[in-house]
Amino acid sequence: MRSDANDLLLFNRVAEEGSFTKAAERLELPASTLSRRIASLEQQLGEPLFTRTTRKMTITPFGLALLRHTQQMAAELGAIEALIEHRHALPSGKLRVSLPGDFTQDLISQFLAEFIEAYPEINVEIDVSQRRVDLIAEGVDLALRIGTLADEATLAARLLGYFELGLYAAPSYLRGAPAIAEPQDLLQHHLLRLHSDSGPLELFTAQQHWRGELVTKTLANSPNILVNLALRGVGITRIAAHSARHYVESGRLVRLLPEWQSKKRPVWIVFPSTRLMPSRTRVFIDSLVRSFERLS
Repeated sequence: MRSDANDLLLFNRVAEEGSFTKAAERLELPASTLSRRIASLEQQLGEPLFTRTTRKMTITPFGLALLRHTQQMAAELGAIEALIEHRHALPSGKLRVSLPGDFTQDLISQFLAEFIEAYPEINVEIDVSQRRVDLIAEGVDLALRIGTLADEATLAARLLGYFELGLYAAPSYLRGAPAIAEPQDLLQHHLLRLHSDSGPLELFTAQQHWRGELVTKTLANSPNILVNLALRGVGITRIAAHSARHYVESGRLVRLLPEWQSKKRPVWIVFPSTRLMPSRTRVFIDSLVRSFERLS
């Protein structure tokens, strides 16, 4: 008996989600229906695909072997859907985007507002997390990543630009703190920093290089929190220069040691390396590239 291709795709979703409940929610199916379809598939195949207990579900060795083939099926189906979508003049559908927790929220919010207005038929679903998502397994279309990329054969990436980092503090903090005339003076201060900004602080001029381990007072995964703490005189923070620009212009923050530069951090847009990209994904990438070009 031939297996139903749709049931094979349902199995693929359950395996990748690791849960019948999560898969049913993503597929917008009753969990009982999904369970019945998988049970029917197992009966047709003559092999169990999952081992279930009240606490845990694990995929069987046969299920793992089958999964490799169903993943190819799902990828081919996605390519067909992308081909069909290319025939539509106006990009539409759901676009799932992952943003890192340390991404500058005001920058991306401005871009998203412009994008949503320009493409009203695209429904943007945004997930902000410090966790590095698995785009293929979790069905995410795009992810913004900062810093060095891992070598992932299933993904493609496009460099958007670089973030210049600077050290900032409020005048109220500086009035009661030791003076900062050179990098060595920073060792007398506490730093408010991002989780992703770990390790010694390194600063450069054209002829000089300074490296030091500052005391970290607070760690956060959001630059907005660090900015707000710095504005209240809690300490010194290192954030992207464009995030602090309007605070500097209004006098609420002061850039410290502006002649010394931190190593710039690359910003990437990452996406599955399929041969045919849905138009909604393509216009998002192109729009984001243009946004970063204006920023630079």
